[in-house]
Amino acid sequence: MAEVLRITTVPGAAGRQELRVEGRLVGPWVDELRRVTASPGALDRLRIDLSAVTFADAAGVALVRGLVASGAELVAVSPVLEPLLDAGHR
Repeated sequence: MAEVLRITTVPGAAGRQELRVEGRLVGPWVDELRRVTASPGALDRLRIDLSAVTFADAAGVALVRGLVASGAELVAVSPVLEPLLDAGHR
């Protein structure tokens, strides 16, 4: 199975940007999501839909946790990813 990730920008309201992330958040795709979300000061206006993420490695989970800690909002999380994000944070 190919390791593929799709990141789509979705128009948001009130100056907020929403990203829809689909596929496997692994390897070089973690760096790509980091690059896409690296705009200075943008994380407090960023919403991320992870409902279609099918797998994430440790680096992918750490990136998502870091994005949330920096102000990004998760609007949806896949059933595969949710327990990985919750682990150690309850």
